[in-house]
Amino acid sequence: MKYIPWVIVLILALSILVSHLSTLGGIRYVETYQLERHIAVLSGSTSSPWVYRLLPEEIAWAVGGAGYYPVFGLILTRILATLLALGFTILWWGQLGIDRKGQIIGLVILGTGLFWTFFDSDLSSGTFLEVALCSALCLWPMLAIPLSILAALNRETSILIFPGLILLAFGCKRYMTMIISGAVAFILTYLTVRLAIGYRETMPYYGRSIGWEMLKGNLLNLDTWLQLIRTFSLAPLLALLWWKKWPPVLKRLAVIVPLWVGAVFIGGAVQETRLLLVPFSLVLLPAFLMSVG
Repeated sequence: MKYIPWVIVLILALSILVSHLSTLGGIRYVETYQLERHIAVLSGSTSSPWVYRLLPEEIAWAVGGAGYYPVFGLILTRILATLLALGFTILWWGQLGIDRKGQIIGLVILGTGLFWTFFDSDLSSGTFLEVALCSALCLWPMLAIPLSILAALNRETSILIFPGLILLAFGCKRYMTMIISGAVAFILTYLTVRLAIGYRETMPYYGRSIGWEMLKGNLLNLDTWLQLIRTFSLAPLLALLWWKKWPPVLKRLAVIVPLWVGAVFIGGAVQETRLLLVPFSLVLLPAFLMSVG
């Protein structure tokens, strides 16, 4: 029983990779489109915001022998990112007090949903790294500065974790200092990367501009709601209905849920439900598990 959650994590990481590769067309996809995109990010020749999301590409470059084995690097990075995301998530659940049985149930729910997150997705590791880094920030606030720098190099939406972290650190001066320092480090890294690379035009998603047009498109798109149900089932709704049963830690961290959901509805395509994995895996799913337990 002790090692079952970790065995499930390994099985999920490998099966998710195989399943995603099969939907994309196999290794040939990585050798062509994914490799081209990888090179475009590293050379700074792609559009915003992808050109600023350097972390997964730099890791893949390093893992692939400094560019000598790029396809191997891209695939291994995806496996490592998924392992870290799932592994740090169950560590966070354990810190919340969820036992191994609850962790196994949670992994089954989360893992089943992950197979529905491939909508219009390449093999990039960014969203899994985002889950891993945000989980790590919750677990180890004393490492907030280096983790925040990595998060800023990965995806800009990770800034949304900090309001929740600040509420978690409230009353502990030492932790609060580290979280605030981490937020400052994130902003400085974010700005430095953009100044170093320079301005890049933001490409519209699905022909929609960020803002009202994107929000309206998401709300009126049937695929939005079908994908949300397929990925997350009814767990978020049930968790919210059982709000009174939530532990104080999750009630504080819950501030990230409306912020994240709002940001994705306004600035992204919600059919890409992987964009909502952080609030689901760190707040809504553990709240559901603890409420039913």
